[in-house]
Amino acid sequence: MTRRSRVSVLRVAWLPTVGLVVAGMMARTFYLVDPYDPGRTMVSAQVVMHGSGVLALHLLWVTVVMQTFAVRSIGDASARRRAATGRR
Repeated sequence: MTRRSRVSVLRVAWLPTVGLVVAGMMARTFYLVDPYDPGRTMVSAQVVMHGSGVLALHLLWVTVVMQTFAVRSIGDASARRRAATGRR
């Protein structure tokens, strides 16, 4: 096998190989080390999500998204009204 063909094989095969290695590590961890406990992971996720700094950023993000939707909805409604009445 020439050097060029090895590089071609690596370009194509690296992602599936990494995927198989990660899947194997996950299976090994699940069956041999520490089985997944959804109750414990869910509680941990909620605690992290509702921490003080994250909560403030989440509130700001939701506020910006909701204001964007409100402005967009008002703009679309007024455009439809103008189109229905024939005004510019």
